[in-house]
Amino acid sequence: MNFIITIIGIVLIAFGVINIVILHNQKALAAIIILAGIAVTILGSSFKIIPTGYTGVRTTFGQVNATVATKGLNWKIPFVEKIILVNNKQQDFTIDSKVWGETKEKTPVYATDIVITCQVNENASAWLYANVTNLKSIIDDKLVASALKSAMVELTVDTITNRSYVEPLLVDKLQMAVNEKYSENAIIIKNAVINNMDFEESYNQAIAEK
Repeated sequence: MNFIITIIGIVLIAFGVINIVILHNQKALAAIIILAGIAVTILGSSFKIIPTGYTGVRTTFGQVNATVATKGLNWKIPFVEKIILVNNKQQDFTIDSKVWGETKEKTPVYATDIVITCQVNENASAWLYANVTNLKSIIDDKLVASALKSAMVELTVDTITNRSYVEPLLVDKLQMAVNEKYSENAIIIKNAVINNMDFEESYNQAIAEK
């Protein structure tokens, strides 16, 4: 909406300038049109609508304000302040790489096709925007792999492939990791799904032979 209003203002300004400079026609009316165009352009830069599931991080000449803008209509100083949207909805991050680890008995095990569901805490939106380069990659492969390996080593061969054991433990370990990397509960880990977990082929073969 801001963009459309701004375009309308620019069109009005251009129309008024054309009438004065090129057509030399109705200069008084053209001046009014130009002033109206300026007013509309300023109006288009004076507000931001925050949709549901988002917060707005307000900056003044690049300086981040700690207080975020909430959903709905929010006014701002045109050309001085900006409001940047931060997604606070639940987001899924898929880890496609194979993560190797060991059970409590040192038995090699791996996991693939891992899906992490998390959510950016609204109260941490401004801090994360100011301190994290890319909010779209707040959960990466290395972070998940490290947390999963920590979970694996606490489980036995009898329980590690049981999703009811390993997935909640991964959530706990990953929550601890993101708390340490970012800040306390800045990112909330909601769920973890491990679609494939299995032992090293030699172990499976030994079990089959046994």
